[in-house]
Amino acid sequence: MEVNTLPAFQPSFTPSIQSRKSEKYLDQENSLPANSRVEEVIIEKTLKNLHLGKGRRGQFTDFTGGEALAIKTQEIIKKLNELLKEEVPGGIESLKPEDFTPEATAERIVTQITSLFPAFQKQHSNLSPEESLSRFLDLVREGVDKGYTAAVGILDDLGAFEIDGVQESLEATRSLIEEKLVAFENFKKSPPSEPQLAEPPPPSEETPAKVEDTEAKVSE
Repeated sequence: MEVNTLPAFQPSFTPSIQSRKSEKYLDQENSLPANSRVEEVIIEKTLKNLHLGKGRRGQFTDFTGGEALAIKTQEIIKKLNELLKEEVPGGIESLKPEDFTPEATAERIVTQITSLFPAFQKQHSNLSPEESLSRFLDLVREGVDKGYTAAVGILDDLGAFEIDGVQESLEATRSLIEEKLVAFENFKKSPPSEPQLAEPPPPSEETPAKVEDTEAKVSE
């Protein structure tokens, strides 16, 4: 699989006061859910941190966190649909509110990120399995931290934290991402062992006696 390197992150847009006001994130039903923006930015930052241009979905569409502030909600939705087309064939417009719970969001983020591990191993074939796993997760966690910080900044500018429960939801999502990364790490370090064949039962102590009885009857 061909692996491309993404260009370095270069913020190119500073939102004006007017743009912040015009893009206020106050309508929970008609606006993109807060967790979807977190999902978008965390995945973007992590991919950049790993320097991988291709995952199992093909070429990642690159755009900076700053630019995300300048584009319309529908354009963000389009980019998310491209990124998540295998998990969400009908597009995120088809998702229900429960699809953006911290658990569901964290699961999608970690599933996509960890699917890149084979490509990372191929790109760093000089590392041992243990070293490649450690290096991969170091970069992933760094990317997640960058993405989470950037997403919080974006949502703050959009006024998302004026909505009750948004901040708590983001914090829960962040915690669940780490839990799932730890589970992935433990799975890779200790894969399920092959089932062992049951040992045959020890010979019965009564067997010799039975043999003797049989021999005695034959001799009679």
